[in-house]
Amino acid sequence: MTATGRVESVTLGYLALTANQEWYMISDEKSEDAATFTATLYQNGITQSVSFKDNNAPTSRQYLAGLIPRGTILTMSGNAILGTSELTLANATAGSGGPVSMDGKEYETAIWDYDASTQKITPIWSDLPIHRNPVLSVVWDSGLQMICLTPTPERFINTKARHLVILSLVDD
Repeated sequence: MTATGRVESVTLGYLALTANQEWYMISDEKSEDAATFTATLYQNGITQSVSFKDNNAPTSRQYLAGLIPRGTILTMSGNAILGTSELTLANATAGSGGPVSMDGKEYETAIWDYDASTQKITPIWSDLPIHRNPVLSVVWDSGLQMICLTPTPERFINTKARHLVILSLVDD
């Protein structure tokens, strides 16, 4: 999976877990650290509510997940950190109690829509009880070495270290 700058359309690198495996960052080159994902996808059209399994992540929490602080709603908390968790069902609200890469977080995994024609993936969060599924923007914070998902990118793109990015699959 690659991250491309939304403004400059330059590939920034590949998704990789940090050394302590808490969250995803962007590795500037395809290396042994780059995550290898598997998922069931349509060859044509849009596949909705996809969960991506990271084959390199710890087996108890192998799924690419949005992580938010316990007891919050994404639109109120502002962002979700891209990490790993156990599998959640499509359209489930953020859950807790199972294995997760960052302590004290709730998570969702089935938040990705995949477009076969562009190979782009888009995060869409199930944020009940508001009964709203906000489309999220992906923000790369190069200073913190962290990828965040947010419904309000304008709140986070306020430094030179933060960039809107597009996530895409690469078939290697």
